[in-house]
Order: sequence, then C-alpha cells, then structure tokens
Amino acid sequence: MRICFGTVLVLFAVLPILAGQSSTPGAPTLTIILPEAVKSETVQMVHHMVGQFGGYGGYVRADTGVSQYEIRAEAEGQPAKAIKILVYAPGCKIDKFDLVFSGDEKRSEPFVCSYLPTTRLSGKIPPDLAQQENAGIVVTYMVYWSNEYFGIVDGAVSTFDLARVKPESDGTFAVDVTDFSSDLPMSRSRLPAALHLTIRNAKTWNHLAHGLQPEATEFVTETDELRIEPTYPAGMRFVPSPGWNL
Repeated sequence: MRICFGTVLVLFAVLPILAGQSSTPGAPTLTIILPEAVKSETVQMVHHMVGQFGGYGGYVRADTGVSQYEIRAEAEGQPAKAIKILVYAPGCKIDKFDLVFSGDEKRSEPFVCSYLPTTRLSGKIPPDLAQQENAGIVVTYMVYWSNEYFGIVDGAVSTFDLARVKPESDGTFAVDVTDFSSDLPMSRSRLPAALHLTIRNAKTWNHLAHGLQPEATEFVTETDELRIEPTYPAGMRFVPSPGWNL
C-alpha cells in the first residue's frame, strides 16, 4: 500500500524565514561561513530550533554575493536554547550543525563542502505536460530523515531543490543532479530520502503536475517518487504520480 505525501511541499512552503528578522534582546546569533568556491545564491539551509517557545523551523533565504549567513536563534520573541541546521550546496554533501546556547553568545561555524559526484537523469514526460506554457521540471531532494535528525515526531519534510530543466516539446529532458547514493545516513525511517519530480510554470511557479514517477517500477519508492541510485538508465519514462496529484 502506497503512502500519499501530496501535501508535504505546501506545508513547508509556508514556514517563516528567520534569517534577518527583527532582533530579540538576549538572543544568540549563529554565522555560517561559506567557502570561496561556493556561490552564496546556490546555498540552501533548513533549521529547527527549540526554546521556551517550543519548537520552530524554517528555511534561510538565499542571497547573492555574500560570504556568510547570519541566523538569529530566536522565535516568538524568545531566544533559542538549541538549533540544528542542514546546509546544502550543489555538488556537496549535506552539512549538519547541532548547537546548544547558554546565552546571547555569537557563534561562527564553517560550511564544509565535501564533494559528491553528479549523475545524469534523462527521460521523457508526457508531451501534453511538456507543451504547457512555460513548463519546467524541478528535481527536489526529499530529506525524509530530517524529522528524525531534528527530533520532530510529526512534521513537514525538509526539501532541497537540486535542478531545474526545460523539457523539449516531445517531453524529453536531461539534467545532472547531485548523487546522494553514497551519503544516505543511517535512519530508522523506512525511506531516508527520495527524488521528487514536479512540473511547474517557470514564470509563475504554479504547479502544472504535482509529481512524476518513473514507469519502471524498480525505480519507484513507496511514496511514488524516484529512488536514489548512483546511475539511471537513459530515456526513463515518467508519468503523473497518483499519490501526488490528488
């Protein structure tokens, strides 16, 4: 029996962005320092912090031409006691930060890019989807192990966008994505991660098809997504996923 996760992306999309927010007196500050080789606009961060406010999570907005990101560890006017962060940049392993605060200290931590290879994902989607106005395919890494890492019992799944590509009018496409097959963490989750393919309007960002799955069943996960593998056969056919198009 397959599991429907069709609301996961919507749920996480409405979470607030906490970097650069108004200051709370006594709140600690964490600065993530980027390596020179990593462009700041390509960096994606998701975090979860805890304090007297309970638990609070969100994404950090990407910025262009910066060498570091500053995060105020606070929520609802209260300083955080601890924060966990996942940081991703194209071609890098996901870096993890787990920090505990004792007051309003200012901390700095480097983002270390441990390089991963890329793998070619080429295939074909139904031509009627490819021919929709401004249709573009978005490949997203579904971090199903993130809730276990953050200590969340039931919450939205963290995601990282890996690639965007415009399909040809006949539905064919090809794109290189980071190969996470060697970097799947040990997890109690039955499905630690998967790749989610969505068709969106590249200008309005509206969904044209919420999810696609490969026709070849050996590459389909229990969430109707693409299994993470080091290589994929050329010309894979993708069709709308029943669990993501309700």
